[in-house]
This record gives sequence, C-alpha cells and structure tokens, in this order.
Amino acid sequence: MSKREKNGYGNCLTTNICGTTIWLHRSFDLVHGIGWFCHTYFENRGVGFGFHKTNKFIAVRQALINNYK
Repeated sequence: MSKREKNGYGNCLTTNICGTTIWLHRSFDLVHGIGWFCHTYFENRGVGFGFHKTNKFIAVRQALINNYK
C-alpha cells in the first residue's frame, strides 16, 4: 500500500516494492510540462526516472525500466 508523504518533491505517494522505493508526484517541469513524475531507488541499481503527461502507471513503469537497465 502506498502512503502520502511530504518530502523534497512536495506531496507525493511513496511505496516500497521488493526493496525498490518509489516516489510518485504530479508536478511541472520546463522540459516536460505538467505531468506525473516518478523516481525509483534500488540499493544496487541506482536511480530511475519516469514521466507521463496523463497516466501515472506508465510513469512508474518507465522509472522501473530505467532503473533496471
């Protein structure tokens, strides 16, 4: 289950799946515009980033794929 947190990204959803920490938030960026941003962190693999304008699940999927490359 995810929980709401307030951290460096502002209000975000945080969860931990199989040792991978996932932060998901809606924000604005000059390069991407408004959309869902996802950051993942896995101890051995580093950091992954995902973005999608409307769908948060695609943002999470992209971040996990980028994390495991």
